Amino acid sequence: IKRYPALTSGVSCRDNACEFYTQADVRRIVRFAKSRNITVVPEIEMPAHATAALRAYPQLGCGSAGVICPRESAVAFLENVLVEVMRLFPSRYIHVGGDEAPVSTERYLMPRIEAFLHAHGRAMVGWDDILGSGVSRKAVIMAWNGERRAIAAISAGHDVVMVPDGPLYFDAYQGARSQEPPATQHMATLEEVYSYDPTPDGLSGEQRSHILGAEAALWTEKIASPNRLFAMALPRAIALSEIAWTPPAQKSWRSFLSRLPAQLAWLRANGYSFRTPSPMIDVIGRRMRFQSMPGNVSGAIALTDQSAATVRLNEPLKGVEIRYTLDGTAPTARSALYGSPLNLRLDRGSQTVTAAAFDARGEVSESSSVVVKRLAPSAFKRTNGSRAWGSIVSP
Repeated sequence: IKRYPALTSGVSCRDNACEFYTQADVRRIVRFAKSRNITVVPEIEMPAHATAALRAYPQLGCGSAGVICPRESAVAFLENVLVEVMRLFPSRYIHVGGDEAPVSTERYLMPRIEAFLHAHGRAMVGWDDILGSGVSRKAVIMAWNGERRAIAAISAGHDVVMVPDGPLYFDAYQGARSQEPPATQHMATLEEVYSYDPTPDGLSGEQRSHILGAEAALWTEKIASPNRLFAMALPRAIALSEIAWTPPAQKSWRSFLSRLPAQLAWLRANGYSFRTPSPMIDVIGRRMRFQSMPGNVSGAIALTDQSAATVRLNEPLKGVEIRYTLDGTAPTARSALYGSPLNLRLDRGSQTVTAAAFDARGEVSESSSVVVKRLAPSAFKRTNGSRAWGSIVSP
């Protein structure tokens, strides 16, 4: 921001890294996006999460840490910032955050900022925390605090973008934490993303028209490189596109998995990094029950009262080798190569199959595992569980 040069003079730091976009950077990004029919919507966070601004201009603060003070000088500062932002971004929408701030501060600032944006021909977007702050129904609400907040926004006449903190937060783990680099402490597996319905139940047709679409959030505090960024986004973003554009009645997880290999092949051919899906395990037996494995979303327990079971392995990414172990250890490049279904004898009570995908470049997927246990018929009758491994574990 040219009017406030101190904003980028060593205060935009986190974990000893100081980074910011120049206005030339922004123009290049906006131009690149426009060539691909994408509109970039800027988010200038206010009044909370403003630590960098308060480091540069501490007179803007009072009371709550990281929150801009509700006073006229702060309004003038924010308006001056937005003037330059609007020159850089032709987007109709300007996102102003508004989350996790004191209610009194939001009530003072948010209506003022909304009126300022309207006077410049723009529409305001804010997180669902701004509900009740006095903004008009013209403000677009990003619903991140669950469907209840989305329904409240729609009932108040707002348009809404669904971005729930859970299935559509792509900074979350997508497999077993023990196998992944650091991520946000919740879970959003590929199947959980695909299974999400962005339209809450119980809405009328007119109310449904207020849902503009769905969005995934990918916060980057724990993402150390561009390759890791793409691995967090892909292939979950492919699932996101389908839930946003495909009527729920036409969605099929099995169909999605059958079409995924072609998408992954395209990504690989065009040089994109992505998370290599874990092998999928299909346990075949006359009578089976499946239970989740505590602390491991990449594994499951299969229970049966039969003396044998067959395990079939497959992988959504083509052109890779599946290697497996039967002793509970993680597969290596020297482990047994899968070629045909495994016939397991359960004379000793249980067998563990652990599988991983290896490609020609040395990349390895996270491993999937299943523990197949034989129970006495009386114990098996008392067992609850799913009838499918795939309903518990996502690739």
